[in-house]
Amino acid sequence: MREDRGQPAGRPRLLRTLNDRLALEVLLDGGPLTRQQISDLTGLSRPTASLMLCRLEAVGLVAPTGASTPAGRGPHAALYGVPPRTVLSAAVDVARDASRVEVLDVTGRTVAAATLATCPQTPAARTLRDLLAAVCTTAGITPTDLAHVVVGIGSAYDGRTDRLANAEHLPGWAGPALSRTLSRRLGVTVVVENDANLALVGELAATPEPAADGTALLWFGDGVGLAVEVGGVVHRGATGRAGEIGYVRARPPQGDGRRDLQSLLGRAGLESLAAGYALTAGPDGLTEAVVLARSEERGRGARAFLADVAALVTDTLEPVIGVLDPALVVLGGPGGASGGALLADLVEAGLRARGRWFGHVRGPCCGPDAVLAGGRTLATRLARDLLLDRVGRAAEQVAT
Repeated sequence: MREDRGQPAGRPRLLRTLNDRLALEVLLDGGPLTRQQISDLTGLSRPTASLMLCRLEAVGLVAPTGASTPAGRGPHAALYGVPPRTVLSAAVDVARDASRVEVLDVTGRTVAAATLATCPQTPAARTLRDLLAAVCTTAGITPTDLAHVVVGIGSAYDGRTDRLANAEHLPGWAGPALSRTLSRRLGVTVVVENDANLALVGELAATPEPAADGTALLWFGDGVGLAVEVGGVVHRGATGRAGEIGYVRARPPQGDGRRDLQSLLGRAGLESLAAGYALTAGPDGLTEAVVLARSEERGRGARAFLADVAALVTDTLEPVIGVLDPALVVLGGPGGASGGALLADLVEAGLRARGRWFGHVRGPCCGPDAVLAGGRTLATRLARDLLLDRVGRAAEQVAT
């Protein structure tokens, strides 16, 4: 195509690419759409929208999906969308007892899912290979068909050194170059992230209106950790250890003075505390206590137990509030999910009674699936970015 006189040579090409990316984003967000709908949503003329669709369809980034139903008389308009399997990815939640994996299409829809028992001593590459083999068989693909795999794991991940810190409970995942080694051995890009950070990503995606002044998520009930978001960015710290509060000494110290928050709000700590009230914390955290607290039968003991848990959580969050002052605190993990609104209300009342904090505390929107939900969100974002990066190169193939 001849460039207009006096116009920089690359400008039409750049405009084509920008318009094509805009059309693709609109289709990813709200597709399938007609030409007229794309024109209306992008603010571009219908002829320009038609040209964009032709270019994107020619390189396989867009395809007809059917026809619209007219409101009145008139012809049916063709609908266009992004082929869902244009980019496939996977999200993995490596948990204490069982690990879960989902294959996702480019829209974030789950194509297939699988669950396998977790063995901490099993090498990471074998664990991930078994998970991907199980889920990819169900999806009718091979692991190498995936663009990337997002792995959530209960340990701090240092992106600079590409290794886990504080991973004594996961010896199979220890060692240097974790992400690079997994990517090389599995033939697919592997992204490693702390589970609490991913849980926060999932909670933010599920929240219609995220808090403008920051959100903190306290994960407890198995491991104990904190994830913090400020200005839309999850804070990871210099070495990925931001939020590793499970190793912080609890107050007041007992015995040799080395009691930490993990010993209080981890699974064993909650089970021990519940046993003192003749209750069972169990793998789901506080479910039995919450049920009993809402009933007459043994309700007094259950309410006292929940009050003790709320006091421990409040103690843990008090310095977080003092330093970060987030507008919202989410109680996550098994403890937060099973404690629900009842525990959240107790903690909010405790925090407000101790200082001039007027934020809110709530349980998780995603329940026990928060880590996997965050993995889905991150994997889908990466898939969208990959697809949009293809637009400029693809458009060149059909440029005139």
